[in-house]
Amino acid sequence: LEELENPGRSARGVPRDLLFKGIAATTFTRVPAFFNAFDRGFELYGELMNDPRLSHMPVQAVSWIYCGALEAADLGEKSDQKSEWQAKVNTRGALALCKLDIE
Repeated sequence: LEELENPGRSARGVPRDLLFKGIAATTFTRVPAFFNAFDRGFELYGELMNDPRLSHMPVQAVSWIYCGALEAADLGEKSDQKSEWQAKVNTRGALALCKLDIE
């Protein structure tokens, strides 16, 4: 019934495009290197982190996106990007939900 009333949202209130983009980013940044997909996944995380809708979603529903972006920045050794995203994640109160080695 919810699908008929609001087809653009998933069950947790997160827009489907954000959900699918987050799943793709996670997948692309975690597959073995020989797939050459990391950069595309990191690019998707960049799009997600810059999407203003993300800040309006319940933090518990999107913390996996925030944490995945930080992990990807760490894996890709992109410290400047990690610092910027870490500040954003901390502002949202999601940093405590991430299991990271924070320097």
